[in-house]
Amino acid sequence: MSPISDVDWIKRGGDPYELLTRYADRIGSCHLRNGVGDVWSESLGDGDVDYRRIAKIFEKVKVPIWLTVELAYEKKTARARPLAEDAAASRKCVREVFGV
Repeated sequence: MSPISDVDWIKRGGDPYELLTRYADRIGSCHLRNGVGDVWSESLGDGDVDYRRIAKIFEKVKVPIWLTVELAYEKKTARARPLAEDAAASRKCVREVFGV
């Protein structure tokens, strides 16, 4: 089984772009979650992590990387809609950003 990465946690510990560029060919699965101001967002979208930049890094890898949206809410996460709508918005973001 290939290693799993979690971009948000990598960002909280350092530079995700440098690490993913260096080790993208070793990643088999990637958790996608984003936040704004280090508070997790209600759904995947623009925020602290530039997923368009991550998508370009992953495009250069010749092995498939499974993408999993991970929705999680912190006490400070602003909630405005039901989970099903958050999931649909996140799926739309993945399609737009990663083309899948």
